[in-house]
Amino acid sequence: MKYLFDASALLNLVRRLGEESLEPLRGNCILTLTVYEVGNALWRETGLLKRLKASEAEEIMRAVMALTKFMEVIGPEDPVEILRASSEIRLTFYDAAYVVAALRANLTLVTDDEKLAAKIEEHQGMFLKEYKKKLRVIGSAELR
Repeated sequence: MKYLFDASALLNLVRRLGEESLEPLRGNCILTLTVYEVGNALWRETGLLKRLKASEAEEIMRAVMALTKFMEVIGPEDPVEILRASSEIRLTFYDAAYVVAALRANLTLVTDDEKLAAKIEEHQGMFLKEYKKKLRVIGSAELR
């Protein structure tokens, strides 16, 4: 089983496992936008919430960048399809990009975003109708 990690899961896994996060990440996928979302989350924790020092955020970003070299970076293929899914499911375009990419590539989505996971569960019938499959979703805590 191959995984698509969203930014929340990738960041939490790296924080929790540090260098040991390579094992569950190796050979799995992120989207082209994931690193930017991680950077935005770190900026938010540093600049707005004051939970991290800039040096700590930079260290985490360096770790993420090093680990993602062992992952497959995939791009959303059809922005119109993502926009349609975003409107139907009432998700941000970013979240819908993960949903569509996971469905199209037959990947399990790893997310720690509980609202996203709940929206996905709520719309499994639509995925079954549109994509002939349900989307499997797990949290990063379920991985090593």
